[in-house]
Amino acid sequence: MNFRQVVLLSFAGLRGAVGLTLALIVANDLEINKEIREIILFHTAGLAFLTILVNGNLTGKVIRALGLSRTSLVKKKLMVNILDSIESNVDHLIEEL
Repeated sequence: MNFRQVVLLSFAGLRGAVGLTLALIVANDLEINKEIREIILFHTAGLAFLTILVNGNLTGKVIRALGLSRTSLVKKKLMVNILDSIESNVDHLIEEL
């Protein structure tokens, strides 16, 4: 993994999955005051949502800025071959019907 990929993973991350999981654990702990549990869950879910909203919309720009959106010639040829194979298989299956 190179530095640009590490930057992308750090930016994209899990989008609050760990925090939301911990908040759900707290929300189910009956020893904690109900109002406190609801506040923790509400704020954590809100932050997870904002992370998805902001980072999700910016991830494409970050990918392009880091130069990670370029597809190699080998990958392009491989995708064309895969798509041709799928199309051929689908055509064959349709003819059998």
